[in-house]
Formats: sequence, C-alpha cells, structure tokens
Amino acid sequence: MLAGLFIGLGVLTKGPVVLIHVGAPILLYPFWRDRQAGLATPKFFAGVGLAILAALIPVAMWLVPATILTKGNFVYDLVWNQSAGRVTGNLHNSHHRPFYFYVVLMPIMLIPWIFIPEIWRLRLGARIRGLIDTRSPDLRALRLLSFSFVAVLLVFSAISGKQPHYVVPILPFATILFGYFMAEIPLARLRNSAFILLAIFGIGHAVASATVFKRDDLMPLANFIDERKNADWAVAFDYQDEVGFLARLQKPFESTDNPEEWLRSHPGGYVIDKSKDPGTSEQIAFRVRVERGYLVVLKGQH
Repeated sequence: MLAGLFIGLGVLTKGPVVLIHVGAPILLYPFWRDRQAGLATPKFFAGVGLAILAALIPVAMWLVPATILTKGNFVYDLVWNQSAGRVTGNLHNSHHRPFYFYVVLMPIMLIPWIFIPEIWRLRLGARIRGLIDTRSPDLRALRLLSFSFVAVLLVFSAISGKQPHYVVPILPFATILFGYFMAEIPLARLRNSAFILLAIFGIGHAVASATVFKRDDLMPLANFIDERKNADWAVAFDYQDEVGFLARLQKPFESTDNPEEWLRSHPGGYVIDKSKDPGTSEQIAFRVRVERGYLVVLKGQH
C-alpha cells in the first residue's frame, strides 16, 4: 500500500512517465528474484496489483475534480495530446530525436566515472564471470540494477520525444553498479583521480561561465522589461516563459503572429520576437544574443 501511494505521488509529480521507471524492475522481477527466500512470482504480482490500486487514490483525488471542472478537456489534453503525442512525436515541441540518441548521450551522462582510469582497469568481464561461477548472492542485485537500466533505456529510445533529463532517474542504477565494482580500488587512487577531475571541471565551469553561459543570460532582457512593466507586451515566437520569473511579471504576455499589426493597435507597447539576423532597424529597442540567433524587442510609435 505504501509503495502504491508513493507511485501515485510520482505520477502526480512527473506524470505517467514515472510508470516506465517503476514498471521496469517490477516486470523484470522473475529475472532478479531470490529463488530460495524471495516471494513467488504470482504472490509478488498480486502485491503489485494492490499497489496499483493504492496509486490510484492520490491520482483520483486530483484527476476527478480536474476532469469535472474542465468537462474532460484537460484529461484529453494530458493523456492524448501530451503523453501519446510525445510517444509518437506528433506533439508540438515533442523533441523528436533518433532511436540512438540516448546511446550517444550516455558517455556524457556517465561523467565523471568514465574519466577515472582505475575503472578501465577493473577487468569487469572476469569479475562478472567469477560472480556467475561462484553463484554469488550479489548477482540478484546486479541483475536488478543492470536489467532495469537497460530496459528503461530501450523504452525511452523507442519513444519519439527524447530529452536528456528523461533518463536521469536511471542514473542511480549505474551509480550503484559503479560503486559495487569500484569497491576493490584503493581509496588513495580514487582520491587522486577525484582531485584531478574536480580541478578540470572547476576550470571548465569557470571558462564556460565567462564565455558560453553569457550567451544565454536573459537578465538584461528581464531588466529591460521590468523598467517598462506598465507598458503593453506581446511575444511573437514560441514563448516558453523564459523571462517571466526573471522579470517578475505581474501579468502574462499577449501572443501575436503579426508584430506590426499588434504594435499599430498598441502604439506604446513592445513585442519580443526571435531573429537570426536582426540588422539595424530603428524599430528594435533592445536585443540579446541567445542560442541560434537573437531575442529582439520591437517598439511601437513611442
């Protein structure tokens, strides 16, 4: 029951995607269970059924009132437009990426472990064969971790919409696996590698903060907006609330597909738009460099 309640809270927090992370180790239970002392598979899945019922309680407490108040439109948008849309890639901004995206990304996500020389000298193949030959009790936990990691990775790879943070919850599986096999490495050797890596990442972060990160600094734009917060404002691009919090907005931006027409009807207003090359137009009151171009503020007849 307790597990089910926490699963339900996970669904409320992150949506149905939580079921992928939770479902992998559950469905793979026959492959990692303790055959001597563990629960029989039917009994385990009977408990899973009770957990699912318990998970429905917090979800229903939120979903039923939301469904009634929105006359079902909210459920349709959430379940079909968002969840199914991300799976198929039909949702706008679903971040469609190729099947192998996470495989290519994995070396980056496994930093800093892959940069520790001692890990490459562990002879993992021989270690695993030794565990199998001796029928080590640790194999059960290792199967749980490795099978769940691979299963979740494959499921997310099959989903059209992909973002790096979607697979962050499976990193603890990898962390525990690394920790298990790294236990034989002398602490002094790990300490030396850790100091070197910290120094490298510290220098890299300092360089990035002084160069790359400044290209995505929207604080100047937020200050410009805050100084003119009483004016009318609109956006003419796919706005994702990039400056709403920074500018302490009291009311949301309007949206327009035609900045010129909007400015004619709001002569004292401003429109934020995206441009790859804004040029030197007198209509541009402010510009800031961002990824793949500029954010520009177009002014009316002030």
